[in-house]
Amino acid sequence: MNAETYLPVLMATGLLVGALVLWRRSQVALREAKKHREIMSAVVEQSPAVVGITDLKGTITYANPAFEKQTGYKLDELVGQNPRVLKSGIMPEETYEQLWKTIIAGEVWTGELCNKSKDGSLYWERATIGPIRSRGADITHFVKVSEDITDRKKLDAAMVSSEQRFRSIFEHAGMGIAILDRQGCWRAVNQSLCDMLGLEKAELVGHSFLEVTPEEDHHLEKDWSTAFKGIRVTALAIEKRYLHKDGHVVWAEVTASQVRDEVGAPEYFICVIKDLTRRREAEEKAAARQTELAHLSRIHTLQQMTSELAHEIDQPLCAILSAAQAGVRLYDRHGIDAEDLHEALGMIVTQAERAGSVVRRIKTFSRKNEPELRVFDLFGSLANACALLDTELIRLQVACALESEEEEGDCPVKGDPVLVEQVLVNLCRNAAEALIEAQVEDPKILITVQVKGEQVLTSVSDNGVVISERLREDIFTPFFTTREQGLGIGLPLCRSIIDSHGGELWLETSEETGNTFCFTLPAAQ
Repeated sequence: MNAETYLPVLMATGLLVGALVLWRRSQVALREAKKHREIMSAVVEQSPAVVGITDLKGTITYANPAFEKQTGYKLDELVGQNPRVLKSGIMPEETYEQLWKTIIAGEVWTGELCNKSKDGSLYWERATIGPIRSRGADITHFVKVSEDITDRKKLDAAMVSSEQRFRSIFEHAGMGIAILDRQGCWRAVNQSLCDMLGLEKAELVGHSFLEVTPEEDHHLEKDWSTAFKGIRVTALAIEKRYLHKDGHVVWAEVTASQVRDEVGAPEYFICVIKDLTRRREAEEKAAARQTELAHLSRIHTLQQMTSELAHEIDQPLCAILSAAQAGVRLYDRHGIDAEDLHEALGMIVTQAERAGSVVRRIKTFSRKNEPELRVFDLFGSLANACALLDTELIRLQVACALESEEEEGDCPVKGDPVLVEQVLVNLCRNAAEALIEAQVEDPKILITVQVKGEQVLTSVSDNGVVISERLREDIFTPFFTTREQGLGIGLPLCRSIIDSHGGELWLETSEETGNTFCFTLPAAQ
């Protein structure tokens, strides 16, 4: 083959090889493009995100399975439809106008839409809608990608509703509610608390609660600080005092619950503050009335015991008089016998002390003052009460004995000894009168004192007629009495006194042992 023939063949072969290479490359590119399209199609088809495509007129041309699931429509029901078939009627028209205006201009619109599915139920979606452009940059379609936010919307609505309810409760509650931070400052307060303290919200929020706490009570507020120092205190319930703006004291019951942050560190307290001022005032008035009633009861008891007490005092006075007259006679005879004079003077001293002791017991028993809480020996106090009753019981010929399993001084209790003595006097006098009225042979009263763990038990027993079950239910009722001259306040008052000391008073009966009134008082160190 000559050169003229070889050259064209060679050129043709080169062109053929080049075309073959280009064809092979195009086939690879087509396969890669097809594979890419298949992957992209699978991504769109299998994506949990809702994807829809419309033409320039807004007609739906494609919807992925997530779109079908969300709306309830099948693809063949959607293709050819306008998206307005999904309009719920809730969204304002301005939203759709702005959406259309944005995407026509070639920009991307993002926002929330409320649509209606095929079954009529509403759903919310957060959608991003933008244009699809050709190679020449012309807009050919619009694509929407969205996620269902219905559950989140419901949760948000529930949270808003819950917050509104809390805010309504917070603001309109009939008692004070406040949020207190770890520094002890008010972060939020309601109007009830402001009214309780006579202050405006601005005068409380940002200020320490110590500013409205009496200075002498500041040392009592340590519970608040310890609760915020990592100690696992989740709630506090205390009664404390606040200062009203006009200066008077406001008693309040504070119930505080601790709120911790996401890592468990103390963050703040939610406090419910109940005004106790009126209750406190009522309690103080009731205590004052009880003190007055107790005083009247003691005076009534003394009035009933007047003749016995007069006789009790008259005896030592007569003895003093006799001893003094004897001394005068000895002196007048100018033959003073030192031993006789010493005996006469000793009798005067002894009987004067006896009379003075009776007078002191009467004065102590009849005094009117506030209850004096202190630690005292119960056995010794009961012995004083028995001494006060001694003359009356002797006159009535009622034997009375005081016994204790403990040594004297080993029955310490905390309270007012005069009030406790009054309880024993009332119980013993009631028992003695009942024994005499029932004409019991050999009437006896036995008083016993026993330490029972953290309680000291006192029992007053008599061998009289057992009180009937019907009367047992009524004898502690105020103003109930079975005696013509009775006031009906003795036993109710006794129970009230024992209750105020943290003890109990009750009646036990037995055909063998008769009636036993028992009362306990907390033992003291």
